[in-house]
Amino acid sequence: APCLVAGWILVASLAKIVFQLSRKVTSVVPESCLLILLGLGLGGIVLAIAKRAEYQLEPSMFFLFLLPPIVLDSGYFMPSRLFFDNLGAILTYAVIGTLWNSFTTGAALWGVKQAGLMDEGVEAGLMDFLLFGSLISAVDPVAVLAVFEEVHINETLFIIVFGESLLNDAVTVVLYKVFNSFVEMGPEHVQATDYLKGVASFFVVSLGGAAVGVLFAFLLALITRFTKRVRIIEPLFVFLLAYMAYLAAEMVSLSSILAVTFCGICCKKYVEANISRKSRTTVKYTMKTLASSSETVIFMFLGISAVDTSKWAWDTALVLGTLLFILLFRAVGVILQTWVLNRFRLTPLDRIDQVVMSYGGLRGAVAFALVILLDGAKVRAKDYFVATTIVVVFFTVLVQGLTIKPLVTWLKVKRSDHHKPTLNEELHEHAFDHILAAVEDVVGHHGYRYWRDKWEQFDKRYLSQLLMRKSAYRLKDEIWDVYCKLNIRDAISFVDQGGHVLSASRLTLPSMPSRTSMSESSVTNLLRESGSGACLDLQVIDTVRSRRDKEDAVMHHVLCGSLYKPRRRYKASYSRHFISPSTQERQDKEIFQQNMKRRLETFKSTKHNVCSAKSKSRLKKDGRKKKKSAANAELPNGKPPRSVTWQQTAAVLVAVDSDDEESDSSETEKEDDEGIVFIARATDKILQGKTASVGSTLP
Repeated sequence: APCLVAGWILVASLAKIVFQLSRKVTSVVPESCLLILLGLGLGGIVLAIAKRAEYQLEPSMFFLFLLPPIVLDSGYFMPSRLFFDNLGAILTYAVIGTLWNSFTTGAALWGVKQAGLMDEGVEAGLMDFLLFGSLISAVDPVAVLAVFEEVHINETLFIIVFGESLLNDAVTVVLYKVFNSFVEMGPEHVQATDYLKGVASFFVVSLGGAAVGVLFAFLLALITRFTKRVRIIEPLFVFLLAYMAYLAAEMVSLSSILAVTFCGICCKKYVEANISRKSRTTVKYTMKTLASSSETVIFMFLGISAVDTSKWAWDTALVLGTLLFILLFRAVGVILQTWVLNRFRLTPLDRIDQVVMSYGGLRGAVAFALVILLDGAKVRAKDYFVATTIVVVFFTVLVQGLTIKPLVTWLKVKRSDHHKPTLNEELHEHAFDHILAAVEDVVGHHGYRYWRDKWEQFDKRYLSQLLMRKSAYRLKDEIWDVYCKLNIRDAISFVDQGGHVLSASRLTLPSMPSRTSMSESSVTNLLRESGSGACLDLQVIDTVRSRRDKEDAVMHHVLCGSLYKPRRRYKASYSRHFISPSTQERQDKEIFQQNMKRRLETFKSTKHNVCSAKSKSRLKKDGRKKKKSAANAELPNGKPPRSVTWQQTAAVLVAVDSDDEESDSSETEKEDDEGIVFIARATDKILQGKTASVGSTLP
């Protein structure tokens, strides 16, 4: 059995490689359709050789091993801001829409049966058809992800359809279990209290599943707060506790999909702040790999399972009626619900969006697994329901999956531009959030933005301090992170341009190779080892290549005059469970931070004529020493004074003696200063003297 599992995963993975070799095919046919067709082919080969169907998509394998990675990946990387902004619409379509589709589809099929259009072998009553309607009406998250991610529709439309497919799991589970129990009891034994229990179970299943997910998310964030000494097992906690949330909800008959979804949404902020960067990369790629592999196996096994005709029976009226009713009632439900929602939405959903939402209600492996779980002794029409479910799944994935991309192109639906907001846009977005929350507070209307602002304050005051490591909470500064990234990008652009520093005195670095064979962390190292001691002058290097780069450059220089990051302490650890950071990477980071700090201090003291208290006390205390050092500037062991101006066009490199710095700096600076090299504008007096030594660094 383990060999067969590994073999099937290998075949599915090789199939994905083959599919991607022909871009013309994959640009027209979704990958999910190709995998189903591959499964049909492999199932036919196995059936021809073994004379019977050997492999099937078992419900236990699907629900316990294949579905959790897909849902965890969706919840963990869910755009939480967009999800909660459209939560009202998502809940409306997921709850009311699923109830509408289930009852109308089941009642309509029962009406067709009463009209005598179905075969007499379909022995099903009203409860049987309602049971079938509950499992066939729910939108499948796996199918929606597989198809809609290739279409690249706009983010709002995608999050509504995908969010509906995730949250309608609670309604599907409740309806499926309620009607299944009613069928086993017999319609004549169902009482009024049973209906009330069914309504109450909906709230228990949905809210209970979400509560289990939030509980495990809280536990996961709390555990990762104390994993600083065992970085190597941080990804293990993420996958283990998320899977335990799924299993815990499944064991107590709650919504396991909701549990994993809310676990991923709620824990990401705190977990990402606590774990290391390498652990974040490991979690990301491992989660994506597991989700992609599970999705590939699911669609391939759907095709293999359809070959086994011994488990299903055919009825044309039932199949055609089901296809007609799920499309018709889906469209009617979307139109009615959207008409109500547009009365409250700031950005209404237009008719084109409603067409895409109606046509995008795909069914998949969840419906197939649920229909396989039916008890044939209780539900006598199970074989007919299985055949109908297979046809519906194939029709929605193959036909609708193939035609939805041309439909979106023909209707000119707004696509996702994959535009990452600039720093300027992010700052203005946060500013508008606070302004609108203040307006709601002033007028006395407690709307969505008011409660979101209250939640952010509560999170900042209590949750973040409880669930985040103190160092992670204090150093969590998104603006500073962007500032560092812009500096790294400028450094890389500097190397790509040949490594020349623009200055009137023609002080340039030797030509350096392109960064095609260099890492970002080696850029600073290469600058330091080149022997010139010159540093990047970000004000004169021209790196503007587009409008967004121009905006980022402006914000970069604004932040350059306002921010600097304090130095960090690094403590040695000798645990075999601890991944020590790279010495070269740490050294480059320290040099970068110290260099920018020195620039900012010099800029403030010279251009704005403002001296810090520390500099003033230093001038008073060492006045005589500075006079002597100025008089002996041309001595062999002397050095030029540090109080230089930035207003001249010529550039000269200033070397700083480490002994004076050690005597004037605090104990922390003594431990953390490493290899500081900076560039300054020279005055006329210094230009008349000798050129300062190049490449001198602090210890």
